[in-house]
Amino acid sequence: MENIDYLILKKTENIFKNLDINKYVDYSRLSTNKWNDNFINNYIKNITNISNNDYDKLLEKSIQLCSLSYFVIEYIEDTLKDINVVYSNDYNKSKYFIIYNKEHNNIIITFRGTNYLSDVIQGLEYYRTKFDFISDDERDKFIIWRNKNIYKNKYFNPLTVPLKDDIDIEIHKGYYNESINMLYPLINDLLKIIKNQQTNIVFLGHSMGILGNIVSLLFKIKLSQYKLLENKLDKIKIFNVTLNSPTIGNKNYNLLKFYYGIEKSIQFYNYQDKLINYGYYNTFFNKKKIRHTEYMLKGIGAEVNKKFYINLDYGKYLDKIYKKLKDDDKIVNDILFFHSLFKIPNNKKLLYV
Repeated sequence: MENIDYLILKKTENIFKNLDINKYVDYSRLSTNKWNDNFINNYIKNITNISNNDYDKLLEKSIQLCSLSYFVIEYIEDTLKDINVVYSNDYNKSKYFIIYNKEHNNIIITFRGTNYLSDVIQGLEYYRTKFDFISDDERDKFIIWRNKNIYKNKYFNPLTVPLKDDIDIEIHKGYYNESINMLYPLINDLLKIIKNQQTNIVFLGHSMGILGNIVSLLFKIKLSQYKLLENKLDKIKIFNVTLNSPTIGNKNYNLLKFYYGIEKSIQFYNYQDKLINYGYYNTFFNKKKIRHTEYMLKGIGAEVNKKFYINLDYGKYLDKIYKKLKDDDKIVNDILFFHSLFKIPNNKKLLYV
């Protein structure tokens, strides 16, 4: 516990003044978990062969990985001592680490989210910007693909897909710029790891860890556009998992996941979490402009071109606990609590991110 961020912990304890925090926030799972190659392989297997009964397991493992990213690097190094790890050159700035299994070439990249709520308030630029295709021809190809496919696809909701004359592809400017800054150092790190064999790469993040979601798309695009790993490209499968992350792009931007072939995109969220409902800043006033990918799909999950996209709502499990909370800090209660805590139904525990 000595290396845990005490400011975040203090805020959390303020919420639980009349509750036994250790009863609901199980930190011991992080340090006692067997972090080894089996953990990596099982996590990848859980995603690639996901069934409805496995989402709780996937959520719990994802929380464990995301939680590690909030600790100081010394704690991470100690916890992952039996795993192959690559840290970004300036971890405190670029905020990702890579764990991988050499034999099976399974790779998990964990992106850290915001440290404090003030990071959100004072940090990223919140204006939208145009997504930067390598050429106008590439952009036109995307529009042609879009108009040919999505209006005929039974899995897309015709009421929420882009209009045919709406061809602007927009993304959150701050997230986009920071993702571009992370992309090239990350590519260099991955080129040292990836072999000429089947490779599974999971981009994972909580909250502002949605950067991993953008980087995964940029990485797939760059592989295609610049012929990186040309003899290996068909063997690389990319997945992304996010926990309570805000929206990042408009309808057309979200379609890029399908266009460039992200294998699976799984988003866990709590419906009470105001950040993921409205996004940051600008979307408070224009929330219909920026949407989650799943906004365009029918139902909570849809299989589209053999790629699975799903939203799961874990917020309903938190109601009874929330009613017990002191209302001494409305902002913390409404945002930090629902943004940072998940309940695992089977073991009746809340896990902290």
